[in-house]
Amino acid sequence: MAKAVATIYDWEYQRHQQFGVVMDNAALMTGNNRIIELKSIAYGLHTNHYTRKRFLSARAIAQEINLMAELLTILEPLTHPAPNNQPVD
Repeated sequence: MAKAVATIYDWEYQRHQQFGVVMDNAALMTGNNRIIELKSIAYGLHTNHYTRKRFLSARAIAQEINLMAELLTILEPLTHPAPNNQPVD
């Protein structure tokens, strides 16, 4: 979803490190600071994809996945921008 939003608004997103910038831009555009809170969970799930299960319970991972559903719900409207929406620099 982050890549879809970045593509629509022509934000650079070629490396993992740019995920945070895209999420910051989305938060600024929407005024929804919950994106800032959720981006670190998303990044943690992604970067620890192969080893996370050794350090967290299935319950903890499930809770974080539920939070990612919330993030997707917040970002989804940005994939259908109104004509007057301008990208954040």
